[in-house]
Amino acid sequence: MKSEYSVKVNMNVPLHHVFANSASGLKDASVDLSFHGAARAIHPGMYANLANIRSVSIPDGVKLIDDNAFANCVNLEKVTFEGVPPKIAKTAFANCPVKGVPPPRTTAVKKVKDKTK
Repeated sequence: MKSEYSVKVNMNVPLHHVFANSASGLKDASVDLSFHGAARAIHPGMYANLANIRSVSIPDGVKLIDDNAFANCVNLEKVTFEGVPPKIAKTAFANCPVKGVPPPRTTAVKKVKDKTK
């Protein structure tokens, strides 16, 4: 039987060594990941290739989930936002089965005033 854990970590602390270490008990576990701390962005590739992660909760105040932040997290099925969803890079969740993530946001397009009227 696969163990299940809820793990709360400081944002942008690399976790690859924790999941790879069999002594941690997380190597073959299913993990629900949440964060504390005041980081405003999740850095490129920070949690990429972590097959253990099945859900992640993004705290309010995060303004950017950068390229490949959670790429190849092949069991990541759920992402929740505790506040307004941040800007999400197009590849932030590449190769993840996640559902319900808002589409990537790009820079807002300014409305141009029609001067022909």
